[in-house]
Amino acid sequence: MQQIQAATQQLLPLMVQRVGSKAASIAEQIRESFILKQLLSPKEPKELTASLPQGFVKRLAVASTLPL
Repeated sequence: MQQIQAATQQLLPLMVQRVGSKAASIAEQIRESFILKQLLSPKEPKELTASLPQGFVKRLAVASTLPL
């Protein structure tokens, strides 16, 4: 989880600096690290998202829309 947090903190500066390829790479690593989503019940991802800081959820949503 700490690695995911560190990676998300790198995303915003990269997007501001318009380093899309590096930001996309980090976002993909974050997305791939969510192995938990394969192990959770249909209800649990919503509960997990609700428990995360809103800023994190927004950054992750933005990162997941970057072209690869």
